[in-house]
Amino acid sequence: MKKSCIRSQRVKTLCTGIFLSAFLCGMSAIFCPFAAYSADTSKKSESSVPLEVVQSVTALIDLCAKPGAQPKTEDLRAVLKYVAGVADAQVLDLPKKYGAAGAAVSASINTSLQRILEYGYHPGIPANVVYPAMIRESGWLADSDFAQEKPQLWDKSGTLEAPFIIRGREFEEITPDTFSGAFYRYTMDRVLLRTSYEGRDVFVSITQQDGPSSVGKKGLVLDDATWNYLYSEEEGLTKGGMTWMDTYMYGSASVSVYIQDAANPQHTTCMMFKWLRAGWAKLNVVRSKHIAAGCERSVRSFRQVIESPKLPSSNELAAQYASLTKLSDEELDAMMRTYVDGLQRFRSENELLEDGLFASLLDDYTYVKQLNRAQKVNLMMKSYLRTQLGIK
Repeated sequence: MKKSCIRSQRVKTLCTGIFLSAFLCGMSAIFCPFAAYSADTSKKSESSVPLEVVQSVTALIDLCAKPGAQPKTEDLRAVLKYVAGVADAQVLDLPKKYGAAGAAVSASINTSLQRILEYGYHPGIPANVVYPAMIRESGWLADSDFAQEKPQLWDKSGTLEAPFIIRGREFEEITPDTFSGAFYRYTMDRVLLRTSYEGRDVFVSITQQDGPSSVGKKGLVLDDATWNYLYSEEEGLTKGGMTWMDTYMYGSASVSVYIQDAANPQHTTCMMFKWLRAGWAKLNVVRSKHIAAGCERSVRSFRQVIESPKLPSSNELAAQYASLTKLSDEELDAMMRTYVDGLQRFRSENELLEDGLFASLLDDYTYVKQLNRAQKVNLMMKSYLRTQLGIK
């Protein structure tokens, strides 16, 4: 009996080692979807964000836990001065904070800050519409200032000394991770800030996750480029050899800065400072390179949407979303059955659709029966957007 227990413990230790090795090498870390960035993550970061800037960034993050608190002018100025001067497509190290690894990534978006805000923070457009490769479902909690006031942030302004500030609490459920297949749901506090710097229009989004996420569930990436995914209700990872693991996003914090160019209003400089702690058995397996790698996934889908000349107006998108929410259950299910019929084409491309969990979801419209009403509406909204943008 004693030898059996020892063997069992050795197997458990071996499995843990295998998991950590695979997770560390391949996991593309999940991060705040409001960071639309591009980075060449194949290149190792060779520099770090100055310590004094990091201190100002973390001071801004502290605002999430202090209702009514105002940012210090010197902290805002230090962060904005740094972002305004950083080169495009930079991947920089951040020191470990909040018990988590960190990374900072800069990039450009070829559109105005006003357009970014009109779509990304429209009261009638959930974030999952404009960040289709990152968010499955999202929304402001009812007691949030943002939910109650429904501000039009694109029409707000402020100064370093007197920024416009609004707060909110959100829930988010993300799309399946491209390595592990897991997806998570969590709540976070967010502070939104409109200001200006040297005549340039500025927006800052500050977030801090409120407690651990739900346990990871098994999802399947059918085609990340066209935002096609499957979601199960089974806990664990989809990746072979690691399906039994209960994983969580333990905590995250970020500051995302958008500064519109003074000379070219159709160009916006972006930078995110991000920390993330996630893994299994309270072990953090996320490294800075994983956080940076996820940025490419975010910017690809965000640019597909925000830079597209075919994108309907923000009010049209809001009206379409509202229209879908008013459909009867029968009408919504009919649309969903057509959607599931379209997913059948992936059966020949993915061995996980030959049999087992994900294959069963496509049989006899099981997927339609499994999803709740909000999940169906969000899938239909994503399908509508694909059609409008000409994405097959």
